Amino acid sequence: MLIDVVQKIDDLETVMNQTQQHRQRILEAAAKNLNTWFSRVRKMKAIYHTLNLFDLDVTTKCMIGECWSAVSDLDQINLALCRGMQKSGSTIQPILNALPTKDEPPTFHRTDKFTEAIQNVMDSYGVAKYREVNPALFSLASFPFLFAVMFGDAGNGLIMFLFALWMVIWEKRLIVSCLPIYLPLCYYNLNSK
Repeated sequence: MLIDVVQKIDDLETVMNQTQQHRQRILEAAAKNLNTWFSRVRKMKAIYHTLNLFDLDVTTKCMIGECWSAVSDLDQINLALCRGMQKSGSTIQPILNALPTKDEPPTFHRTDKFTEAIQNVMDSYGVAKYREVNPALFSLASFPFLFAVMFGDAGNGLIMFLFALWMVIWEKRLIVSCLPIYLPLCYYNLNSK
């Protein structure tokens, strides 16, 4: 009887060890894909959060959403909706209607890579109301002069100017090449929307 008990204990220890080893292998394999999983979960969470903002029309079994968009972008939005319909395999055509409203639309300033950084600086101080003049255009011209008055050091300004000139001249190569970690922080505006 004692031999049977010892045998069962040994068998259980063997099973537990094999189970722990198997669990360890599975966790190590999962750890390799952890960043990918986090990224996918964040994307799915954002998608479902956006879908929760839509209204469900039970009679036609479709989602209805309202949003602001620039009038000049309506064609691109419609094309994106059609591409999404085709990729999802849906047979229901997307419907895009421009609705008249008395609400004041949100402020929208179209930017490019040149004006995006200064626009973000301006937006950090406050966003202009709809149909107000965009102060970023004036700041784009006055900022270098105010910066020079603030620091008043020709050497500092010259170094910054040469560094900025180097980045503009070598822009395409900088994007393609492997940059040190700190340079993309200077090059790309991480506060962009």
